[in-house]
Amino acid sequence: MSQEQLAAQLSVSRQAVSKWELDESLPDTSKLLAISKIFGVTTDYLLDDSQDNDGFEQIPIYNKSKSTIHFISNLIKKKGYLAGYIISGYAALSLLLLRFAHYAFKTTLMPPEGFGITFSDLPTQMKLPLHFINGISIIATIILISGIVFAIYFKRKGEERK
Repeated sequence: MSQEQLAAQLSVSRQAVSKWELDESLPDTSKLLAISKIFGVTTDYLLDDSQDNDGFEQIPIYNKSKSTIHFISNLIKKKGYLAGYIISGYAALSLLLLRFAHYAFKTTLMPPEGFGITFSDLPTQMKLPLHFINGISIIATIILISGIVFAIYFKRKGEERK
């Protein structure tokens, strides 16, 4: 890597990089950390000439977009089952609220007993909210079951890696 390329990555002048190489000056702490990430070495290695970098674990080169994707993929691989539990929890909560809404609508729509009207006698337009709630309840149940299957799958997959 040329001095100009390094200088551009660190937002400093090429002359500053030259002075660092000639031991005429030292980079500030933030630049030192950035240099260690760029070259995949420790800051100890950069600060102490007698240090051997072989004894240290290599630091991966920092790339924000790659590291975010890498972080998310590792999280799914290691703790993906938690996503299944979260999905199942939200679906169960939704299902509970939907069933409560169904009960509330049905109670509101039905006339008091003694009028001789049954639920099947009500017009379709009045039963539409109940049919809608039932449809969404079916979807919530499918999501609940899918979340559980997702959690079990990733839990077993995680155990196989160990």
